[in-house]
Amino acid sequence: MIAQPHFPDHPDRKAMQDEVHARPPLIITAERSEVWHWVLAQDDESAVWPEQIQADKRHQVVDLDGGLLRVERHTEFVALTYCGDASPAQHVCDVIAACPGKLLTGVRVILSPDVTAPTHQQSVGTTVFHGPSSIDGITVETDFRVRDNGMIEYALSGPFDDGTARGRLVKLILDLDTYRIAALLSLPLVRESMPQLQRLEHSAQAATQELSQSADADLGDNINTLSSILSEVGALQETVRFRLAASRAYYDLVQARLSRLAEQPIGQQQTLEGFVDFRLTPAIKTINAFERRLNELSTNVHSSMALARTRLDLIAQHQNQSLLRSMDRRARQQVKLSQAVEGLSTAAITYYAVGLLSYLLKGLPPSLINERVAIAVAVPIIAVVVWTLTRRASRQFKRLDDE
Repeated sequence: MIAQPHFPDHPDRKAMQDEVHARPPLIITAERSEVWHWVLAQDDESAVWPEQIQADKRHQVVDLDGGLLRVERHTEFVALTYCGDASPAQHVCDVIAACPGKLLTGVRVILSPDVTAPTHQQSVGTTVFHGPSSIDGITVETDFRVRDNGMIEYALSGPFDDGTARGRLVKLILDLDTYRIAALLSLPLVRESMPQLQRLEHSAQAATQELSQSADADLGDNINTLSSILSEVGALQETVRFRLAASRAYYDLVQARLSRLAEQPIGQQQTLEGFVDFRLTPAIKTINAFERRLNELSTNVHSSMALARTRLDLIAQHQNQSLLRSMDRRARQQVKLSQAVEGLSTAAITYYAVGLLSYLLKGLPPSLINERVAIAVAVPIIAVVVWTLTRRASRQFKRLDDE
């Protein structure tokens, strides 16, 4: 036995590996056979399924009398594909009818090795879209019309090498029709939301114009209006975001299937690719245009709000500057007032000090000192001393305020 290194498995390894093999290839062995395909949108995950179908499996093949029923669970829908030598029998239809969901699309593919088999145009008398497929000798035909049974019919004519080749082309046709319908799921939502988008665009335009013409005192009301519009735009974006993204993904899958189909036109006859591209591309462009307008509206409203905030910031700066100038004037007034107070204080203190000195001199003998001369000499000295002490105290208080 050869020694091999052992590593612990990644927690998701089994799930990823199972996903690769979750949908085995469709193999159709009978040359003359029919494939019936139903795509059901799932509204209720807890719905009850027929006992033949296990609701917990993403892929299942059920052997029914006369054919096989494949059940494939996708993110948004469940695909039921019946393969048999002929149309499904009544008991098969009963099983399929018991499956929960709403029909998105239904496809019936008729396979025949006879290239001279009657075409749809001969049978239904309407325009047929057809052309040679990627498999040599095989022609695909359909009129894309929904029959009374809810199915769109395709006819595959010509010899196949084996059942795998036959199943591969049939699966390509089924995927093409499934993803074509799934890509259009957002179109009704876009049409329903278009009036709301137009109303928001007009409101945003009016609010922006009012913002450019409004006075500074009305900026608060303008910002409230823009905020309300932006809130509605955000809610609309959240409503349609998933659906629009899914449509883009489905459209890419349609383009990939058409590329793999590789039809070759016959004369001036329109091909499947031409029909799908002509009908589907304008719808996808409408969906993309709606999303682009919605994103541009959000950007424009954000820009208008940024402009309003800038104006508010400028107003606040002007107010702060005015406040600083007012504070500076008050500081200068306080300095002048303090200087005036210092002068008055010096005069008052000098006056009281001279008064005290005069009382002191009156108590002395008259022959000892001349009272008037002494007071006259003491007044300037006292004034200088008081002024010096007052200035020193003022500087000390100012130093404490700065600290």
